Amino acid sequence: MIRIRRGIDLCQSESFEFRVLSFELGLGCGFLSFKFPIRHDYKFSPNSKLKTRNSKLKTQNSPLTNITLPTSFCHLSASLQADTLQPNLKNPRMIKEVSGDIMLSKAQAIAHGVAPHDHFENGLALSLRQDYPSMVKDFRHWCHQTNPKPGAAWLWGSANGTRIVNLLTQEPSNSHGHGHPGAASLQHVSHALRELKKLVQEEDIESIALPRLATGVGGLKWEDVKPLIYNAFEDSGVKVYLYSTFVKGQAASE
Repeated sequence: MIRIRRGIDLCQSESFEFRVLSFELGLGCGFLSFKFPIRHDYKFSPNSKLKTRNSKLKTQNSPLTNITLPTSFCHLSASLQADTLQPNLKNPRMIKEVSGDIMLSKAQAIAHGVAPHDHFENGLALSLRQDYPSMVKDFRHWCHQTNPKPGAAWLWGSANGTRIVNLLTQEPSNSHGHGHPGAASLQHVSHALRELKKLVQEEDIESIALPRLATGVGGLKWEDVKPLIYNAFEDSGVKVYLYSTFVKGQAASE
């Protein structure tokens, strides 16, 4: 008789977080163990059957119909006659919308939108310039050295551990002086968020604070930008504090 031990674990790769279903099959002479990734909303119904055919895992009474398995398991077949298995739900929703002053955030990094060669003269950018003038100086130096395009992201860190991510969500000014930055676009925002996600994973940043990105000087509508943030970070493993309402001088309940 085949004895089955099983469970669902939470794993992380360099690019995304996923859950794996673990099996141990007792064959009399020892245990055979294997794991494979599943969707975060995947669950087994009671008495569901798992069978592998043509290197695919087939499921019944499940929202997931096919999972690729290594070829070495293509002849393996097992039936689960036990309690319903549920995904690991210890991780809460990774995006939390808050009200308050983002400058008072306790997140490990603050991200905001600017244009290439921006002078930080409006809104949150102005507040950051006033508190971190060296960041603006370093940003200008980076722009002169690399001439970045919209959609890029640049991380700045201070000696005391403050980290700010400048997301290039807008077109640069047409003027070489103090001209008004160009408009933002959803494409630039999407690309910049993708770069932000890479940065926070590479730097092991566990939490970030974001404003209503590109909706001020950038000119975009919040109802268009907000879904892009959720799509980028909902399953990232990074806690995102989304400052959907600004209240000056008030610390948000993060």
